[in-house]
Amino acid sequence: MRMTPAPTPGGKSSEPVPAPKKKEGASLQNQARMLVEVPADAKVFVDGVETKLANLTSRSYITPPLERGRDFAYDVRVDVVRDGQTLSETQQIVVRAGEESRAVFRKLAAPAAFVTELW
Repeated sequence: MRMTPAPTPGGKSSEPVPAPKKKEGASLQNQARMLVEVPADAKVFVDGVETKLANLTSRSYITPPLERGRDFAYDVRVDVVRDGQTLSETQQIVVRAGEESRAVFRKLAAPAAFVTELW
């Protein structure tokens, strides 16, 4: 996965930064957790790489070790198939070591089903 520092306050983004090398004894204190709420049938891509979790509406991802005190950003794309067409939504999720970030992909929720009962 590719990590990029979060955009600066002026809205400009820095160059992509490779993931830090994993160190022995790395813990969640120097990693971040991303919680992503999606339709159960969605495919989730983090920085263009399809993730393996499936058939869940709440998915959790742990980053590689991060430099503490810095913001990093992941581009998360969610694809679903509705009426034979693939619909996509992308969000940039900003994470920090030792913290949890959440993203909800509401635009892709399945339309509510209506049931008609005859009397």
